Amino acid sequence: MDPDKWIRHVLKEINGIKNLVPKDRLESVSSILKCNNAVLASYEGWMVWLSDPGIMSQFTPEDLELVLTEFKELSVKFMENDIKWTKFLQNKLAAKKNDSKKGNQYIS
Repeated sequence: MDPDKWIRHVLKEINGIKNLVPKDRLESVSSILKCNNAVLASYEGWMVWLSDPGIMSQFTPEDLELVLTEFKELSVKFMENDIKWTKFLQNKLAAKKNDSKKGNQYIS
């Protein structure tokens, strides 16, 4: 894709994501999916660049150091978010499991 066209597309996506205001649970899921797809598209673009020596040779060592610094920060935040919501779900499921066990107790 033409770089200028890609930038316009991404700016439109950013604006759309910033303006997401879901009105119900289904729209919330859809909005999260939209955010996730935006991250996926960026990831896929970077995979293309990183796999192409011709593109990557355009970056100086200083450029790559800056990209790495930014990517490390983004990656850590993203993975910390994964841990946060995985623990949240794990706790919810454990609570449900405990509640269902309590419901199956019989009094004699």
